[in-house]
Amino acid sequence: MISKLHPERWHGEYVYGEGYPESVAGQAAPFEIDITCADNNHFTGFCYDDISRRMEGVPAAIEGYIENDSIYFTKRYAYATYMSENGFSWAFPNRPSHDVHYTGNWYGDMYAGEWEIFTLVKDVDGSYVEQYCAGTWFIRKVLPETLQDRKRTNAMALLNKFFKRIFGKKDTY
Repeated sequence: MISKLHPERWHGEYVYGEGYPESVAGQAAPFEIDITCADNNHFTGFCYDDISRRMEGVPAAIEGYIENDSIYFTKRYAYATYMSENGFSWAFPNRPSHDVHYTGNWYGDMYAGEWEIFTLVKDVDGSYVEQYCAGTWFIRKVLPETLQDRKRTNAMALLNKFFKRIFGKKDTY
């Protein structure tokens, strides 16, 4: 549990639920949260997920708080995104992002709960229609040795790409 918040990494996944097309509903997407600032039970940070990675790697901002065993936070992307009926995501850099509201509770070694989005979408006749989307999520704290292993693995992958590009070979390190 995050009893004394400090900079740390959490990873988990969210599942698309109500309001999403059949082609997407029930699918899980991984995400990571870096808590960068914490004061008492309030925190801010960044979220990396499939959507933010398609935004040229710009992470979503998060802000939230913890009260007893409950967690509440809001995720906001760099700009607006919408999903079509076939599950394709569209990005609109000139429009502000919707907010994704997360609520959850502590369950032994993780936080888990529900997320939801309320947004207004312009209909073909020019009127605005409220759109509701929701799903579930969980996160667990990344242990320091796991983070170190991941950094080492990422560094090796970058070295392999570098050597392959320069020398046309694999595993030349």
